[in-house]
Amino acid sequence: AGGLWEDAGKMQRAEAAYRNAYAAVPQDEAPLEALANLLLAEGRWEDAARVWRDAAEYSSGSLAIGRWRRAAVLASTRLSDAELAARCFGRLLPLDPGDPQALAFLAERARAAGQWPKARELLERLADSLADASQEERASLAMRRAEACERGGDLPAADERWKLASSLDPAAREPWKAQKRIAL
Repeated sequence: AGGLWEDAGKMQRAEAAYRNAYAAVPQDEAPLEALANLLLAEGRWEDAARVWRDAAEYSSGSLAIGRWRRAAVLASTRLSDAELAARCFGRLLPLDPGDPQALAFLAERARAAGQWPKARELLERLADSLADASQEERASLAMRRAEACERGGDLPAADERWKLASSLDPAAREPWKAQKRIAL
């Protein structure tokens, strides 16, 4: 019914129909997806993120994972709300502890806030989840891991990760500079 109302240009009625269809069968993604798309098409980013968050609260398993991810991505990309994105990704991680997108986002927030132990823990988990990534991606990640170790005061671990970064990207100058800095 929502699609018919939408085709007729009756967006409020379409929204109500999609909400009713979702309420009747919460595990059905189709009305939720249609509702979110309608809201996005109208530029109602916050409402769309709220729809995914609310749906995630009452979901479990893969449904919850997908819904938390969609809310987090909307919050970070369309709303530019890093706090909301962090909360959504934070709810996602217990459900999918190796989610690369959540780990990367939360690790970067921790790095930016100078929370080096937390950044290190998240980056180490990210490295485990990206074991099959390209050599370039692994080198970049090794440098971020090394930085977190170094700034957190664990110089032997930092040295190990800087060496890994230089082996993955021999042309990169930062690992060589860091190894000299640590040796001093």
